[in-house]
Amino acid sequence: MPKLQSAGSGVLPCVRMVTQLEELEALRVEWDGLVQTSPQAGVAQTYLYAQTAWESRRPDAQSLLVIVAEVAGQMVAVWPLYVAKPGKLRIVRLLG
Repeated sequence: MPKLQSAGSGVLPCVRMVTQLEELEALRVEWDGLVQTSPQAGVAQTYLYAQTAWESRRPDAQSLLVIVAEVAGQMVAVWPLYVAKPGKLRIVRLLG
């Protein structure tokens, strides 16, 4: 099977979804390490901020949904979201 490549880095990231708090906790060190490498990052990008937001989530929050992108097994992006169910709809919202 041929390898997928992008124009920029030469490799496409592997993208996965984290839906359990235990899985999220396992990402803490790597997540915070990623934040430290970005000069533009602020407190809202940290693991602790996302964890606190999840623990104090809105009543319509149904499930956790964190998108994690990795290249060669190393985290390169993380997008904390959650699935809300206000009434009959399901909506993906930014966590925090």
